[in-house]
Amino acid sequence: MRDIHIIVRRGPQHVKFTPAELNQIGDLANADVIVHDDRVLAAGVPEPEERRMRQCLASLTKWTENAPTDKPRRIHLHFLRSPVRILGTDGRVSGIEIERNAVDGDRVRGTGEITTLDVGLVVRAIGYDAQPIPGLPFDAATGTVPNEGGRVVRDGEPVPGAYVTGWIKRGPTGVIGTNKGDGIETAKAVLADLPTLPAPAHPEPEALRAALAEHGVRAVDWTAWLRLDAEEIRRGGLRSADRVKVATTAEMIRHALDAVPTSQS
Repeated sequence: MRDIHIIVRRGPQHVKFTPAELNQIGDLANADVIVHDDRVLAAGVPEPEERRMRQCLASLTKWTENAPTDKPRRIHLHFLRSPVRILGTDGRVSGIEIERNAVDGDRVRGTGEITTLDVGLVVRAIGYDAQPIPGLPFDAATGTVPNEGGRVVRDGEPVPGAYVTGWIKRGPTGVIGTNKGDGIETAKAVLADLPTLPAPAHPEPEALRAALAEHGVRAVDWTAWLRLDAEEIRRGGLRSADRVKVATTAEMIRHALDAVPTSQS
């Protein structure tokens, strides 16, 4: 029996999975899914407004009722837990200590209750921590720039010409669809403000390119993006797929800006 432990620092009602992701885990033929949630789901949680969240909770609730079978693998979802220490000797992992969490409003705090899992491999998930942007206000507690509908505000007043979108606007939440709607909201704010925004000191495109170059930024224009798009489609054709993504930033830049011949990729 091989066990895979997924550590989730918040509760099941806060998951960032998509329904498709959960369904794919649940459909694995050779693995059971075991939910460890401190009986949060059994006690009942308020029904979320977002359809995606309702679907996720339905899947997780169903799994709490499943009894383990004789499948060769088990995927354990440990909610309200955070890793605090990796154990091991001679460069080899032997275990991981996890701390039980409690949720206070929008914040998560450790309770000091520690348990140890016997594991031989640890994979760190990607996290996100926003950093202050020079010249703009910043809320360190939420990791966001204070804003109203995408318009940056300082002391309740809009900062002329300053707008935010994505996680710096609302925090690290949501999926791709959330970002689309979020960007549309900010774009509408920009368009509504255009007639009253101060005129830029150097509006010509050449001035922007010069400023970017001065800061060591290589801009990717539409033509450059099309080169990258063509390369991904070419790779997909080699595998009978629509496209194969160019995975690293350095390689993306090569194909977009350096026009590397495909024979070299």
